Formats: sequence, structure tokens, C-alpha cells
Amino acid sequence: MVDTFAHGTTAEKQSFRQWLGLRTNEDWDPAYYNQREVNKRMALIAPEELTF
Repeated sequence: MVDTFAHGTTAEKQSFRQWLGLRTNEDWDPAYYNQREVNKRMALIAPEELTF
């Protein structure tokens, strides 16, 4: 993903932006990590029977 944001096509970048749920004016920082935000995002996409 880092490589795509650095060297990918506009379509590839837009695809990742949509997948990440980024708004138009929001930037993606690969160095930023927040466990609570990750858990909340994963809960939205994981089947209920797999959540702990």
C-alpha cells in the first residue's frame, strides 16, 4: 500500500483511499497507528462469529 501511494496510478490510489474509508481532504499516514481505531474498523468488516 505504501508503494502504491508513492508510485501507483491515480485509480490505484483512489481504490486504496476508498478501501481505507478516507475522506477527500484526509491524508493517509503510514506511520500513524491507533489500536482502538483499528479494532473499530475491523469490527465493521469481520463476521460477528469471529469477533472476540
